[in-house]
Amino acid sequence: MTSTRPPRRLHPGRIALVLLVGVDVAFIVLDLLLNVMGLNPLTSMQVHRDRSVPEFYQYIKLGWCIALVLLVGWAQRTWQPVFWAPLLFALLLTDAATVHEHLGGVIAEAWGLPAVAGLRPRDLGELVVALALVAPSLVLVALAWRRASRAARRFHVTIVSLLGLLAVFGLVFDLLHSATTNPRLDQVFAVLEDGGEMVAISAMLAFLVASAASGYRVWGGTLLHGLGVKRQPPPSLRSPASPPSVTSPRSMVSPR
Repeated sequence: MTSTRPPRRLHPGRIALVLLVGVDVAFIVLDLLLNVMGLNPLTSMQVHRDRSVPEFYQYIKLGWCIALVLLVGWAQRTWQPVFWAPLLFALLLTDAATVHEHLGGVIAEAWGLPAVAGLRPRDLGELVVALALVAPSLVLVALAWRRASRAARRFHVTIVSLLGLLAVFGLVFDLLHSATTNPRLDQVFAVLEDGGEMVAISAMLAFLVASAASGYRVWGGTLLHGLGVKRQPPPSLRSPASPPSVTSPRSMVSPR
């Protein structure tokens, strides 16, 4: 039996969101199960471990994000998306080379940073490094904001929102991770911290896929609403186009 309802069209951005977040959730659940079963030696599949499979997966997503902001800028003939490339590259560099951890310790020791609200001096040093890495892209976007179109401003606001989500997981759960004394909770908070960062990067990557596929006319909220793609009825259900009306020559003659 053939349904009379028009078929649903899936946008590449929504497909990317489902697949990417699905892989993230699978890694998070696997890590939690490994902790529950006590299989801690299997570190290659743990989310919160350096040089693990989930972390390399995160590197790949960040690399794709960099490629997509360049692609969207090239396709739309604008520099607006490209301004985020330095920040994304900095995130990739800090994750892959653990730059923020090494520099954070150096800054904390050199500046004599104190422990504040459960944060270690090294944590404050890492925060200083993160702000220094974010600043160049934010300055570029701020300078370009006045000349940005409405679509470009929606793009920037969405990227900032997703970076804010990334910061929430990176800072809030890192604070809980540092403050807890229970080993079990320590591992859970570590998984949620890195797992949340993975989901935030996946959402950003899906948004960039949507921007590349939809001509720069989407924003973050559309990822949850089909990305603005309307259902189109199949050809068999579409009403035939009415023929153009033909005006009679007599009707064109005005009465005397």
